Amino acid sequence: MKYFFYLSIFFSLFFWFSCTPKTSNIIPPTSNFYQEQIKQWQAKRFQEITAPDGWLSLIGLYWLKEGESTFGKSKLNTIPFPKGTPNYIGRFILENDSVHMKIDELAKVKVGETFPKMIYLQADKMGAPTIASLGNLSWYLLQRENRFGIRLRDAKNSAIRKFKGMDHFPISQDWQVPATLRLSKNQKSITLRNVVDMDVQMKLEGYLVFELGGITYELEALDGGAESYFIIFADETTGVETYGAGRYLYVPRTDDAGNTLIDFNKAHNPPCAFTDFATCPLPSAKNTLEVSILAGEKNYKE
Repeated sequence: MKYFFYLSIFFSLFFWFSCTPKTSNIIPPTSNFYQEQIKQWQAKRFQEITAPDGWLSLIGLYWLKEGESTFGKSKLNTIPFPKGTPNYIGRFILENDSVHMKIDELAKVKVGETFPKMIYLQADKMGAPTIASLGNLSWYLLQRENRFGIRLRDAKNSAIRKFKGMDHFPISQDWQVPATLRLSKNQKSITLRNVVDMDVQMKLEGYLVFELGGITYELEALDGGAESYFIIFADETTGVETYGAGRYLYVPRTDDAGNTLIDFNKAHNPPCAFTDFATCPLPSAKNTLEVSILAGEKNYKE
């Protein structure tokens, strides 16, 4: 009897193990580790947006005209600065695509560790711009093609305090998509329109080719620095769940085999979603996808 008893147990266990799904080698569609990675990325985004020099600190963008433009609190100035600053701080002098800043003798404007009275301003297009500061305020020279402007920040702008964070689509590794880069043989740059109605030239690295739902798509890949491609795209959520001027995305440069990974969970709003003083380039027609990308940041609502 014991023999038949143990034999019945053996067959019962065999049947149970053979019918039970084997989960030990199955990786969950969205692992806890990956979830944590994306949440850390989202937290870093929050810190960047609310930093004293983040996008929410912007309070002005003033395009310069040839010649002199005065700045300070007084309404008599070409560029009005906020309350709490001197009536007259100084002037910007635009001449032959070069901008100098001349400071009034009584104004304590700081550049680095010095208090200059006359200084050449390097624009952001040339690398690290010259940053001037006075109390909570700071400003620098912005260049877009052949136009120059002064971008003004307030490190204690009320918009920073009011910011509660972003809404996101649910995190899913389904939106982490393998891609290859198709190089552009002839075209080395593209012309995009920006939110201030200017044409801007952007360096084109090639086209990222990937699949979603069995359909092949391509995205223009722009220069995003030494380690990344920069993507400006729109999709069928644009203007509905997501920001009306599209979203941005950085993608790691391809490996030696020509492969990379597009992670749409890191798709994010451009600066112009947070401020009127940004100059965001807009998506091209080619980078307008006929599919809903239900990943990354949703539209920002104050």
